[in-house]
Amino acid sequence: MKKTMLSRVYFALLCCCLLFILNLSNYTRSLRLAAENESPASVHDKEVDRPTLQKCKVNAFAFVKNHKCGTMTLTTMFLRSAEEKGLEIALPNSSSWKLDWPNPVRNVHPSRKPSQKYDALVLHAMYDRVTWDRIMEPGYKRISILRSPFEQFKSFFNFFFVYYIVKWKRDLQNQKTDLSEFDEFLANPSRYVNYMYIPSKNVQAFNFGFNRSIEETRDELFEDNFVEKIHKEFDLMLITDYMNESMVLLKEEFCWDLPDVLFSMKNDRPYRNFRDKNVAHQLEIEREEKYKKWATLDYKLFNKFNKTFWLKVRSIKNFEEKLESYQSILNRVSLFCRKNTKSSALTISESENYWKESFQIDKVFCSRWKLKTYEYVQLLQEKRYGHSEKRDPDNFLRNPKMMEEFRIGIQKNMQILQKKSL
Repeated sequence: MKKTMLSRVYFALLCCCLLFILNLSNYTRSLRLAAENESPASVHDKEVDRPTLQKCKVNAFAFVKNHKCGTMTLTTMFLRSAEEKGLEIALPNSSSWKLDWPNPVRNVHPSRKPSQKYDALVLHAMYDRVTWDRIMEPGYKRISILRSPFEQFKSFFNFFFVYYIVKWKRDLQNQKTDLSEFDEFLANPSRYVNYMYIPSKNVQAFNFGFNRSIEETRDELFEDNFVEKIHKEFDLMLITDYMNESMVLLKEEFCWDLPDVLFSMKNDRPYRNFRDKNVAHQLEIEREEKYKKWATLDYKLFNKFNKTFWLKVRSIKNFEEKLESYQSILNRVSLFCRKNTKSSALTISESENYWKESFQIDKVFCSRWKLKTYEYVQLLQEKRYGHSEKRDPDNFLRNPKMMEEFRIGIQKNMQILQKKSL
């Protein structure tokens, strides 16, 4: 009797299992058939499930313009892109093309938007999160660019005439040495910092708001915390040493169009007064080791963001193909805009670039593309506010009067500091 009962129970369980498997099979088959019968467009929509290109485009951004990091090149590009998009750009309410740097932003034309906010801040401005959040549109992106610190310093040393400061101080003290001005500075950089308007020590960190008054008292933990703070607050950090890669990354991250990221190199010049481009490799290593000890914070900043830069690059699908396509278009546009061609426009078709964008580069684009920052600022001030104050570029080498005034000012500063030290 018991065996008969058990047999019936086992048989009932077996039937239940078979029914369950059969139903599961039918359910799975129905899902597969539904997917097969669904239209391709609807399948694509469900699979992608991401915002459209127009929605993901960044139309509000603020840029930290770091000295000697290719930022005049980028600033002009940003101004052109913002102007074409009709964005509200923060422009100085003076003859300067800086936004009160190295102080917080104050002397700026009022925004014409109902919100009284700005869409684009790209001129020289000290990074100050509180001020930027107050004047920029909500949700704006923070962006900047860094350069390998020693390469940045060599360009800095040349562009800001640091060699003259070293030479004049040496002449004033009748100092005899076989060292070049460059090597003499690296041997004892602290001797010259008080004579410089722009700091030579951790200058990239300085533009991010690093307080120079605590330069001598900070410790390694403070430096690490500062780097982490900047890392958290910035949405994108480009690298000067990889400019084309940076432009592709910018295009991908901000969903911009190709014309938005086409640049014309500015302030690209050979180094003067110290010839270190072809020196022995070992000497360059020794020089950089000295500079590393001097600018530790800039190295920490660069190393941190250089790492994240390449992580972002590797996450982009078919990046090498996109880079090759970008370089090809950039070369064509550069050639067209630099040549005195009879053609009224250069047409780029969908088949000629990875992103399948079609557009025209005309003479207006080229005229904007060639402008330097201070020229573009004057143009926008005229266009938007009906006036601008003419301003000559700070080019001491081509202006003997400015050069002499600069030299006299440095010597007076040296004499004052020497009297104080007595």
